[in-house]
Amino acid sequence: MMSLVLLSCTTSQVRMAEDLAAAGQWDEAVAIYRQAVKANPYDRELVARLDEAKQEAAAAHYEVGREYLAERQLPEALTELKMAMGYDPSNRDYQAALADALRLKQAQDQLQLARKFQGMGRTDEALAIYERVVELDPSLIEALTGITTLSTQQRAAQSVGQSTKPITMRFQNAKLKEVFEIVARTANINVVFDKDIRDDPITIFLKDMSFDEALTLILNTNGLVSQKVGPDTLLILPNNKQKLAQYQDLMVRTFYLSNAKAKDAVMGVI
Repeated sequence: MMSLVLLSCTTSQVRMAEDLAAAGQWDEAVAIYRQAVKANPYDRELVARLDEAKQEAAAAHYEVGREYLAERQLPEALTELKMAMGYDPSNRDYQAALADALRLKQAQDQLQLARKFQGMGRTDEALAIYERVVELDPSLIEALTGITTLSTQQRAAQSVGQSTKPITMRFQNAKLKEVFEIVARTANINVVFDKDIRDDPITIFLKDMSFDEALTLILNTNGLVSQKVGPDTLLILPNNKQKLAQYQDLMVRTFYLSNAKAKDAVMGVI
């Protein structure tokens, strides 16, 4: 008697699943076939029908996922492609499409982070993230624009002085700070020094160099770096993580303070 009841239930489930499949409702058909197979796990025909329904459901989700992916609707694409993978995890086409969707989603997430860092004035970090975004998705024009904009800003920030005349100078056992000051005068700029800069004697020969080239040579040969702290002022400091972090934090706080004052001024005018 129990077998007849099970057979009757299974037959009803199979008919329902077939109707759902005919209507293209493959997820629902799979669910019904799973119930039938659970009740009759050794029925090869039922198992085969379940497998077929899973293949059809996977293919349907894959096609929809690809359409979303082409339109860059990534959350929807990920949902559909994960469904396809759930039904058929070994399918290489589904694996590749899901990997593409995840890559593009990561690019969009990183793009948001780059915008955030750019807005905070953290140019180096923003630029590095924009470059990563382009690696992930070269079609993101905003990332390419961000790289161009920030690279231009960096060059402008690093370039100081007005003189384009080549520098030729020889220093023999000259004090380090004096060398910086003499070279800086050729470009009409000022230099200030971090308190930990040692004023050791140096010997260096500069021949037919631009100011930027001469500055870079002096900095590199003495383990130093410079930061532009004003239109015509350079800060010279030791090239170590502690100092760089200290002044980076100072520049960020200055950026926020400047923005806050600008906003207050606008509010005052309004």
